[in-house]
Formats: sequence, C-alpha cells, structure tokens
Amino acid sequence: MRNLFENIASALLALILALLVWVAAVNEQNPMISGVFGEPIPVEVVNKPQGLDFVNPTQITEYVQVSIRAPRSVWNTLKGADFHALVDLAGLKEGTHDLPITVKCAEPAVRVESVQPSRMTIRLERVVEKVFEVKVRIMDDPALGYEARTPTVEPPTVKVIGPASRVAQVQSVVADVYLRRTKTSIQRDIVVSARDAQDNPVALLTAIEPSQVSVTVPVEQKLGYRDVSVSVIRKGQVARGYRITGISVDPSIVTIVGSPLAVSQLPGYVETLPLDITGATSDIKARIGLVLPEGVSILGDQTVSVTVSVSPIIDSITVQRPVSIQGLHLGYTAQTSPSTVDVILSGPLPKLEALSLEEVRVVVDLFGLEPGVHKVVAQAFAPEGLTVESVLPDTIEVEIRTPVGLVTPTPTRRTPTPTPTPTRRP
Repeated sequence: MRNLFENIASALLALILALLVWVAAVNEQNPMISGVFGEPIPVEVVNKPQGLDFVNPTQITEYVQVSIRAPRSVWNTLKGADFHALVDLAGLKEGTHDLPITVKCAEPAVRVESVQPSRMTIRLERVVEKVFEVKVRIMDDPALGYEARTPTVEPPTVKVIGPASRVAQVQSVVADVYLRRTKTSIQRDIVVSARDAQDNPVALLTAIEPSQVSVTVPVEQKLGYRDVSVSVIRKGQVARGYRITGISVDPSIVTIVGSPLAVSQLPGYVETLPLDITGATSDIKARIGLVLPEGVSILGDQTVSVTVSVSPIIDSITVQRPVSIQGLHLGYTAQTSPSTVDVILSGPLPKLEALSLEEVRVVVDLFGLEPGVHKVVAQAFAPEGLTVESVLPDTIEVEIRTPVGLVTPTPTRRTPTPTPTPTRRP
C-alpha cells in the first residue's frame, strides 16, 4: 500500500511539473500584455426612468478609455466594437446620482483592469410641459413707403417640454421674421425659439412641439404712396434703314409720394422727359428725369436709366451679274451658258442701298479643264457685311474651244479635278 501511495504522489508531482512547464512555454510564446486600449469606447446610458430627463445632457460622459490585460494573440485582433461601456439608470429617482461606468469585453481572454473615467455624475429631473403663445417679432422693415400689419400665426401656441428647471426658465416663445424690403405680404414657415427673461435662448429642452409655425405678415402701401410704371417718351426718328428693337428702363416701377388726392389722380404711370433719338444708328443710353404733377415726388433717385436698342433693318435684294471666267488655259476660248445669273444678297438695309453692282462678282473657275463642254459651279462674291444667299442658276455650262489651226494637246491621264463649290462671304 505504501508503495502505491508513493507511486501516485510521484505521478501527481510529475503531472504538476509538466503542467508548469507547458504553461511557461505557452506564456513565453504568447505572453500576457497589459496596457491602455488604443480606441476610446462609447458609453451607452440605458434604462432611463420614464418621466425623468437629464438636466444637462452635455455633462454625460460620451467615451471612456480602458486599461486591459490580454494574451498577445488576442490583443492584436481586438477592435473597439468588442467592448461595451454602459451606465444603468434602472430604478433611479429624481435627483443627482453618481454611477459607475461598466465596461465588458466580448473576448473572454480579455480582463478589464481599469476605466477612465470610472464614474458618471448625472442629475435627473421630472419632465414637465407648458403651453406658450407664439410671439412674432418683425426684425426689419418692408420697402420704403410700405408698412407691415399685424401678423398671424398657425398654430398660435406651442408646447415646451423638458426638465422642470429648464422649462421654468422659459418666459416666451418667439418666431423672428425678416421682411427684407418686401413690397408684398409674406407667408413663411419659421422655427420658433424659447427665450428666458433676458431674451437669451433656453437650451437643453427636450422638445418644442411643433418646432416651427406658419407666419403671415400683411404688407400694405402707406396712404399717399403709390407704385407707378415708367413710360419712355421719344423725340425724332432713328436713321433711315435702322429700327428700334427694344426700350428698357431701370427702374421700370417707381414709388411716388404726395398728397393722397394728387397721388390717386395719376393714371398708373409717369412719363420721362423726351429722349431725342434723331438719326441714331446705334444704341442710346441716358439718365432722364420724370414729368411729375405739382405736389408729387419720387422716393429715392429722381432719374431713371433708359436704353434704346437700335439695329439696322435686315433686307434682301436680287441683282443680275455677268459670269466671269478665270483659270482658262492660254489660247483657249470659252463661252458660258447662261452668260448672266441672278445673285440674292441679304444684309443691313443701309449697306444694300449703298451697294454698287460692280462690287458683286460671279466667277467660274476653269483651271485644268480641257476643250469640251463642262458643268461648273459658279462662285459669287459680295462686299463685307453682305451675305450671298444664293446664285440662280448656280451651275453654269461652259464650252471650251481651241482656235482654228491650234493643235489640241494630247490629254494625259490625271486625277479628275473636283468641281469648284461656291463660297459665301459672311
């Protein structure tokens, strides 16, 4: 029996020694490492009691840093998503609470040694609601001569929700509206703002329901003010061959002010002083005063900017011109059929009226052509500023002959010459 016990003890000792050797070998190959994990871990707040809210959410800890111990092989594979940091509010009541921040890791081989910060102090308060009438504030002015009437709001009231101490700070709910020199009534959706007694925004409320309202501000013209259009009065005529293509005035509508009777008797427009356009061949730009009845004046600038656009009249004419020949081989003669063609030209009327027929040429190019009958496209040339619209007919029959006694050269094989095409000058 004693030998049996001695054998068992020896076996156990050998097993323990083998286990220690194995642990030492494993630890040498995959040692435990302690240190701070490189990524901050987001903190989740759970189980907030119903009817309570944070007085100051900005004081809630959003991230913690953790110190851990783990085998090297595990450490090298860890990710931020493997950790879960939370603060449990279950069962808490209204008041200030100092709570631990618990961090767990999904990897069993990882041990969390410390958390920084390790605790979070929060204050919970009862959530309350209070109804406020929306106050509309007009922040600027409509256009000169106009005034804003009493605004309307839909819905007229909103509900402010939040911790009791925050809601208690709210003295008014306002909707700020900017008119930006408008001449017409406006309707806009405006985000409302809760304000304290010093007109500062009250922050950290849970909600304002609804968060925006529809505001309508009627804008009307004051008595004795009126918007009228501007009519440009012209004197004279533009030069012959030219026409007026447009008249613009800036501003096209002006605001007049005066006695209500004088203003109401105006026909809805005012005229400019006469603008002389006699003999104009180009655009005219000028600042001109307005003709106003006694007791009526204009708000702002007393003149308007007028632009009269003047362009030449575009027309067309048809001229008959003889066909000229160029490029004929020395000693040859040629006859065209027809000998004259019609040329249709377009362009400004003054240029057409001043055109000399000698300035229009029609040419057929016979370069490289041998005796015989050929069809050649005519080319027409016109002075600068005029456009050749067409030549009728545009293809001319040309008969090339040699004088009696002149031996016609033996034709040589050559690449056919392409038929010239007419060109048009812009």
